[in-house]
Amino acid sequence: DDKESFRRISARYHCEDCLQDYNMIYKKPKETGFCDKCGGKLVQRRDDTPEYILKRQRKFHQKTRKVFQDKNHEYKILEINSNRPIEEIHKDIVSFIG
Repeated sequence: DDKESFRRISARYHCEDCLQDYNMIYKKPKETGFCDKCGGKLVQRRDDTPEYILKRQRKFHQKTRKVFQDKNHEYKILEINSNRPIEEIHKDIVSFIG
């Protein structure tokens, strides 16, 4: 779902020094704006900002629409509800891959 993916992606940050990843929803730093590992400043990737996220979502929908419209495809397609905990989503994907 676009709203949930937007929320999750826009919450991603990393340390500009050691590149440690953070997510302001799931993996927050102890001190806002600073890395727990080295104390460096936390920053967002340029493509995790709202305008880039929306652009990426549009591109995703344009490309995947073609897959669903292709009646002769040989793709395995899994549709999952991504508004659940990440652990549940991961289990569904691993189970589907087999």
